[in-house]
Amino acid sequence: MARRDEVEVLRRRGVEFLEMAEKALADKKVDLACFMLEQAAQLYLKSALLKLVGEYSRTHSLRRLVWELAEASRDDELRKFGEERRNVLSSLEDVYIMARYFPKEYSEMDAAEFLEVVRELFRLVGRVAGFPA
Repeated sequence: MARRDEVEVLRRRGVEFLEMAEKALADKKVDLACFMLEQAAQLYLKSALLKLVGEYSRTHSLRRLVWELAEASRDDELRKFGEERRNVLSSLEDVYIMARYFPKEYSEMDAAEFLEVVRELFRLVGRVAGFPA
């Protein structure tokens, strides 16, 4: 698969996970929504890194991916977002592990905060990578 095609597949999957998370949250499937929000953020970040840098780290760490993209793009707004939202991004990272290995449940307030952060992340990453709005 050509790199441009891989960028688009990852970007599209990120967008689809975000859309599915919004639907799951509306249906009160909170834990599933949280998991999909983490996946949305991770894939969208990786698509932008692949587009701008030509590769991305094989990590699940949203904080690291945000930092790498901020460094690669030299974008101060994205860097500031990563610093200010560090704790929420860390909690969102934990969703991936908790969903797979531990019976942790999330509240609607958790999911709403994650959704707000992921939407803002999409806005920033989309601008930096030149993705369609």
